[in-house]
Amino acid sequence: MSSGYRSLAMMGGGLLILALLSACKSAPLASAAPAQFDLSGRWVLLADLSDLPPRGRRLSDTPIPPKVENRQQRVQRGRQDRGGLAFVAHDFPVMAAQRMTIEQNQDSMGIDYDRGRYRDLSWGERERGMWTVVTGWNELGELVSRWRASDAKAQETYQLSGDGQQLTVLLAVKTGTDQLDLRRVYSKLN
Repeated sequence: MSSGYRSLAMMGGGLLILALLSACKSAPLASAAPAQFDLSGRWVLLADLSDLPPRGRRLSDTPIPPKVENRQQRVQRGRQDRGGLAFVAHDFPVMAAQRMTIEQNQDSMGIDYDRGRYRDLSWGERERGMWTVVTGWNELGELVSRWRASDAKAQETYQLSGDGQQLTVLLAVKTGTDQLDLRRVYSKLN
């Protein structure tokens, strides 16, 4: 691939990230699931269709120094020591999940990730630690979870195939000058 084509591809990826993150301020989300949108079940990663989770120092699990006194100071110190995206693996376990079990009802869903992680998502607006989270369905019928904090924003978009057997999760996170764009694709186990 020539460098001109690579530059265009990189610009296209950057525009996708900007579009997903700008959607954090876009149209309100519906609080009722569209017909046939049910994520309940067990899901396994399709590695050949998914991005690899990032590795390296900016996402490392370097311990936070013990002299920090409260949670907010710990969060800030952790970001300074490890970079702006250090919290991503903790707050967004989908980025490394090989398997998920999802239970969905009419006002929320619970996701049990491998590696012992669990998370609830409720439709509407909720506070979750340092985040304000708004979850619902967009005009395309995708489940969208928008996350806002004072120094970060993120969006998870859940796209379910027409036959309900494949789930694509798009994750876009921006903190300061750091940004992450990740695609994870899962197949439903019967």
